[in-house]
Amino acid sequence: MQASFAQVEAFNKKLIDDGHFVYACGLTPPESAQVVNPDATITAGPAVSGDKMLGGFWVIEASSPEVAVALAEQGAAACGQPVELRPMQ
Repeated sequence: MQASFAQVEAFNKKLIDDGHFVYACGLTPPESAQVVNPDATITAGPAVSGDKMLGGFWVIEASSPEVAVALAEQGAAACGQPVELRPMQ
């Protein structure tokens, strides 16, 4: 786990040094989630069940979709997990 943290820290530094970094954040485990519904009811636990979880995220600036994909590939290699890539509106 410590090796993974070091790899992600190095990737974050590279994003910063190269001017791509906007924001990043690790998330607590899914069990800590609460779902707030439109009718104002609140339920404990994640909104979606399953064996996959979102452990954190990066917000980056990329000059093209190709650059974004290349950075996502580097992020996936750094954390040893798949990285989902989505544009922001």
